[in-house]
Amino acid sequence: MVDFSEGNLRRLVRALESLGYRPRVPVRLEDFVSAENRQRWQKEKGMVVFSVTRGDSDPLTIDIMIDPPVDFDRAYRRRSVLRADTLRLSVLSIEDLITLKRFASRDQDLADVQALEDVRYLRRRMRMTKK
Repeated sequence: MVDFSEGNLRRLVRALESLGYRPRVPVRLEDFVSAENRQRWQKEKGMVVFSVTRGDSDPLTIDIMIDPPVDFDRAYRRRSVLRADTLRLSVLSIEDLITLKRFASRDQDLADVQALEDVRYLRRRMRMTKK
């Protein structure tokens, strides 16, 4: 998830460009900053996510929802922060991730929802057995 303030989106674009990412669709990466562009893509193309990739040789694709059903500030408050050496990583709550995956509704997202619901069930069960 991304904070859609213009300054933050410009920082995102610079970061993605510096890592060699480019849009999967034939637009400039900086076009994503414009709310008007995102609204037009959503209306005219039915776009749900804006995907960026480093090319065919790198299978990693980053999908950015253009109109997420979860409020960024709310999701940010509910996030978890993980540490990897000196790096701090913000991770969505499982509930917010399930909401986003259901909203995207692609086959893989729906499979992910089932797996996430299984994880959520197991977490609850583990908490209950610890009591």
